[in-house]
Amino acid sequence: MSAYGKQYVADLLKVPAVQEDHLGITVFRDDPKPQFVRMNMKGLVSSPAQTLVDDLSGSIGHYKFVSEKAEVAAGIYAISHFVGRAPARFLLLFVSLETLFVPPARAKDAQEHVQSLIETTQKANISSDDRDAIASALTFLKARSIAQTGRDLVTKLLAGEKYESMDPATFFTHIYKMRNNMVHQGKIDPPVIHAILGETDRFVSDLLKHHYVEP
Repeated sequence: MSAYGKQYVADLLKVPAVQEDHLGITVFRDDPKPQFVRMNMKGLVSSPAQTLVDDLSGSIGHYKFVSEKAEVAAGIYAISHFVGRAPARFLLLFVSLETLFVPPARAKDAQEHVQSLIETTQKANISSDDRDAIASALTFLKARSIAQTGRDLVTKLLAGEKYESMDPATFFTHIYKMRNNMVHQGKIDPPVIHAILGETDRFVSDLLKHHYVEP
């Protein structure tokens, strides 16, 4: 639901705010005490089903992604919904998010400093394998990190939004730490992952909305 749609429903129900149900587990605050509403609808197709499918396909086909990276990110996001285990789905959502990143170059003086470290490494009296590996790793430092790039991107595109009561940059930092704990340390806390999964899905979805256009 759009922000307007949620406010419209909230006004109809005479409540401060409403929140739609997301895929995964959603945690609700107990103050004010939440009320849950379920709507039942019955669909009626007045024309052949294939006509509906063709119209829908044609409508969706009008939208194009701004880049190949965005198209790949959307594909990974879609695949994440067919994964049963929460940790695996969380990681796919983060991979989708990370695919959107294009780390910009650091300032000139920072790049010059990194280059001096690379040259020092290349002259070091260590094995060629270590020398090449370290120099290669240092090369990536000429661009801003994934953490910096992610915070900058979500702050720019999702300004004013809240995820688990956190601003976009804080929420990104939170799930980035969870991702690092899972990938680099093998630390997996299933209840925590289940609790954050719905908001992570919405977070990635909201970012993807800014990466397609209608010609």
